[in-house]
Amino acid sequence: MKGDTLVGIHAVEEWLDAEPPRISALLVGPGANDRVRRLIDRARERGISVRAIARADLERLAGQRNSQGVAAEVRPFPYAQLEACSGDTVLIVDGVTDPQNFGAILRSAAFFKVGAVVVPMDRSAPVSPVVERTAAGAAARVPIVQAPSLVAAVESLKARGYRIVASIVGGHTHLAEADLSGPVALVVGSEGQGIRPSIRRLADQRVALPSDGLESLNVASFTSVLLYAAAAANHRPSVGGSAVRPRAGPGFVGGSADEFEED
Repeated sequence: MKGDTLVGIHAVEEWLDAEPPRISALLVGPGANDRVRRLIDRARERGISVRAIARADLERLAGQRNSQGVAAEVRPFPYAQLEACSGDTVLIVDGVTDPQNFGAILRSAAFFKVGAVVVPMDRSAPVSPVVERTAAGAAARVPIVQAPSLVAAVESLKARGYRIVASIVGGHTHLAEADLSGPVALVVGSEGQGIRPSIRRLADQRVALPSDGLESLNVASFTSVLLYAAAAANHRPSVGGSAVRPRAGPGFVGGSADEFEED
């Protein structure tokens, strides 16, 4: 099966740490800096081929983004199995097709140590090089499940004791007052169509973040707020190491989940 090409230091570095066999070759442009040279040394230590690439070819692979002087030929993205989902919090992302939004969501999921991210095979951006670059390596640090049936995946999580909390406009509970203690599966939807009705019907709780008339947050920004609230509910340290403390009231007001469809 044909693989992809990742461009940029963060994405390459994370896979060298997480799963070196995914990288089939490291491509290095001219004038490598110290950080790229360290990547070269680590790749060679792991038996990965290192090849020079012309600057023009590297920039073509990078498109409009900075190549940072390095790329990697990689095997297809290794999706996780639903059975591997664990932890207090699982994030379900329904219908987010924009790769940059999806990449930003994955970055937040990794920062808040989400146990897994579950996406449907339909109505969802795949984990592409653009997603991985936007996620700044986070796609290597959080299990991502591509579910053939999102309904079946949600039902499986419910059977394992996860409460399903859906973020919906007009949700019955303000996010600041919601019980997000684990095990919980948080569901976010696209900015256009929101969470599909079949998933909304399976929700144990519906939450919202009223905007008081202000402009709504996009799905990636709202997901960060939602994951912060869940981390606070579980007193879980962030990736940075400092503890996340609960906070209610005005601190959660001013954004909106208006991008999620109301029943």
